[in-house]
Amino acid sequence: MHDNKRQIPDFFPESAAIITTYKCTAHCKDCCFDCSPQESDTLTLEEIKLFIDEISKMNSIKSIVWTGGECSTLGKKLSEGIAYAKSKGKVSQIVSNASWSKGIEKDKKYLSKLKENGLIEINVSTGDNHQQFVPIEKVLSVIEAAVSIGLRALISIEKTKFSKFTIETLKANSTYKRIKKNDKEGLLSILSASWVSFNNDSSY
Repeated sequence: MHDNKRQIPDFFPESAAIITTYKCTAHCKDCCFDCSPQESDTLTLEEIKLFIDEISKMNSIKSIVWTGGECSTLGKKLSEGIAYAKSKGKVSQIVSNASWSKGIEKDKKYLSKLKENGLIEINVSTGDNHQQFVPIEKVLSVIEAAVSIGLRALISIEKTKFSKFTIETLKANSTYKRIKKNDKEGLLSILSASWVSFNNDSSY
């Protein structure tokens, strides 16, 4: 006898992502969400909390990735949202372009507050497109601040066959070398992220 009942596979995700806003301090040519400073769509804190409440019904989810757009443009809502996630037993990671950097000490203060509220990792995006808007110095300031306060830090570098800024470029940077040398806990890592063409005037 043939069983026609559809088998539903077990699905136990360990993380969930919140696209907090389409507003971004950069306007990268091939942004997958077409984010820019002109975009204004942003989740309210109430909507963020509702999402966290919903995913909290799935016991397998342990962490939340906050992305955008540039999630730092949420201001206090980001910190409050991360704190709410922590109250629900979820740790947080943020994806950022580091445009908000104001120097090592202020960056440490900003990240320390987020860490206190439940942040465990920051993922900073950079590469040819991003660096048209955010210099590598800001990226490395944020990364150094994160590592110095015990946060995991990931630098995600755009990868195309035409890339001028690569992992090798970063590894040759004197500031990066110093940060890596002082990273005794192994908190810093690098990721090569494939950059995809979304517009007709570019081809990777």
